[in-house]
Amino acid sequence: MTSIFLVDFDKTISFNDSTDVIMRKHNPEFLKKVRERYRNKQVGIMGFMKSCLESLELSEEEYVKSLEDVRIDRTFKKFLESGLDFRIVSAGTRTNVTGSLLKEDIFVDEDLIISNELKFKDGKIKMEFPYVDEERYFGLDKRSLVLDYKNNGKKVIFVGDGPSDYEAVKVADCVFARTSSRLVEHCNENNIEFREFTDFEDLIRQYKEEHCGIK
Repeated sequence: MTSIFLVDFDKTISFNDSTDVIMRKHNPEFLKKVRERYRNKQVGIMGFMKSCLESLELSEEEYVKSLEDVRIDRTFKKFLESGLDFRIVSAGTRTNVTGSLLKEDIFVDEDLIISNELKFKDGKIKMEFPYVDEERYFGLDKRSLVLDYKNNGKKVIFVGDGPSDYEAVKVADCVFARTSSRLVEHCNENNIEFREFTDFEDLIRQYKEEHCGIK
């Protein structure tokens, strides 16, 4: 049975959150207000993302340029060169993923990115959610994605860092959590077996040494 890696983007492939980068640049006060609503559980991850990004008045070119301060873990290139089967799964947006990677001269085929979509028209932004979860909380149903790949005969190795990954790691065959992340705390608190990784070279090394029990 073959394996596939499902890899979160923000704070997993990147070191900082791409939506935060854009919002701090263009609408920081609104970001504070929406983050407070999120912390008070008035909105979920989907509501947070939609409110933030649809508050902006930017062209697609301006939006992508605003991603220049997103910091990418450059060892992700080693992961791409490894030949391992993968998909990037992001509760953010495809534009955030591709724009952030391209500025580091990293190209990932869009077919390998599962995320939400942004539509730009007349300076306005609309966010669309083609993989929305039933509760409309996460915006991207990573749990269902894991189960879909498992039902198609794949062993799923999930790589992530935070709340949008919490449901997915419950059903993945193997979990890698970015060191010192909220996902590490979540897995410890909920007795979910996982491996902690510092960067993608470390992740590859651990996988090759242990195979997560997967051949």
